[in-house]
Amino acid sequence: MPNGWRGEVINVVRWRRCGTTEQKLALVAEAMRPASSVTGVAGRHRMSRSLLFEWRR
Repeated sequence: MPNGWRGEVINVVRWRRCGTTEQKLALVAEAMRPASSVTGVAGRHRMSRSLLFEWRR
């Protein structure tokens, strides 16, 4: 890594531990809107697309 480079670690696991059922349902509802996409919602909320796809199932 170049000197002074700062990376960012995104912790997706935290959603499984501290995301309430209501928060998860809100994200799923947002992803299922006609003009929305799972990829877009996951990106905006900095979470894994695969996790959001799993919640939709």
